[in-house]
Amino acid sequence: MSFSFFTAWHNNCLIILHYFLQKSLEFIDTENKINEVEEITENIFLIVSNCHEFFDESSEKTQLWKDTILPIIIQISQMKLKEHASLSNRFLFKYMDIIDSLE
Repeated sequence: MSFSFFTAWHNNCLIILHYFLQKSLEFIDTENKINEVEEITENIFLIVSNCHEFFDESSEKTQLWKDTILPIIIQISQMKLKEHASLSNRFLFKYMDIIDSLE
């Protein structure tokens, strides 16, 4: 029973992370969405920094982490402030912190 609970929790975390990242990508190019982007980023940071060790385990579901979520996190961390309407230094530094928490 606990294994199926863990598996469902793990899958839901990955789905939520993917959703948050997609919303971040959408909002960073929309005017006046800095607050929303920063709030979403805080949630992403909390989930990744506290749960990433579970995402690295070998399973079919972790492919979402390795093939989709992690590349988006890296992509966002390398964005340029001037190229996006609702991008802030705080946002970029938080993504750099996310990357650091994975090492």
